[in-house]
Amino acid sequence: MRTSSKCVDVLEGHRVLLCSLRQGNLPNKYMPTLNFIGMLWAFVLCVYGGAPHGPQQNALHMGVDVAVGTPGRVKDHLERGTLNLKMLRFRVLDEADEMLNMGFVDDVELILGHVEDASTVQTLLFSATMPDWVQQIASIFLKKDKEVVDLVGEEEMKASSSVRYLLLPCNRSARSQIISDVISCYSSGGRTIIFTEAKNNASELASSLPASRVLHGDIAQAQREVTLAGFRSGKFPVFVAIDVAVRGLDINYIQLIIQCEPPRDVETYIHRSGWIGRAGKTCISVLFNDRLKEYMITNI
Repeated sequence: MRTSSKCVDVLEGHRVLLCSLRQGNLPNKYMPTLNFIGMLWAFVLCVYGGAPHGPQQNALHMGVDVAVGTPGRVKDHLERGTLNLKMLRFRVLDEADEMLNMGFVDDVELILGHVEDASTVQTLLFSATMPDWVQQIASIFLKKDKEVVDLVGEEEMKASSSVRYLLLPCNRSARSQIISDVISCYSSGGRTIIFTEAKNNASELASSLPASRVLHGDIAQAQREVTLAGFRSGKFPVFVAIDVAVRGLDINYIQLIIQCEPPRDVETYIHRSGWIGRAGKTCISVLFNDRLKEYMITNI
């Protein structure tokens, strides 16, 4: 049964809140599960930044069964009083370790702390790694008799053997010209994703490359969707992005990955390169090496 009060209780029967990082792609990532829930006559709402507040608030006002959202927008609705977790029964925290890396610690702790009686709530926490903060969250917000399921084991992260990895010396000033040559040489007519560390660098680089678009947090949601649709359809073959902008996307036929500078750790390098080489297909991952950041290569 749905509620019609101003402060909406998520799910009158099976109350569920799922927090994820994948802004703008929540419907795509969770669609199989959401479709199944919808078949059970449950009303599902995705709340994330970049989309207008109005439609989300209206839907919450009408009442929802399952809320799926990013930490920032869930926090926003809590502070506005449009989302009430007093009658919550299930909460799911996805990609907990990445929430730590991206600075959502305070938001996550605030959201989890909004439950008045934790004994009535079942909490599911998913994390690829278990840094100290994730373990702390688990000890505070999960029940003492919690069950831990390890799907990774002791196996270390490994780069795909079907990817050819190249390291190219490149000064920042020559980057855009060299990137064009690299795309012409190695993309084989397929799609290319270029990673930068900063949003302004991504915008600057995309503006200098023909047939390319940019994806980062300052891009409006409507434009983001147009960009992704154009990239998937092949309307343009290149987009420049920061890591968070492509989390959770499902795009096939990526032939070339270009990393404009060494990432902060080997995990990020492998995740970026993981866009290619799927199903044994041989692809190319290129890392540019500026002498000023040459010391970072040893981390990879």
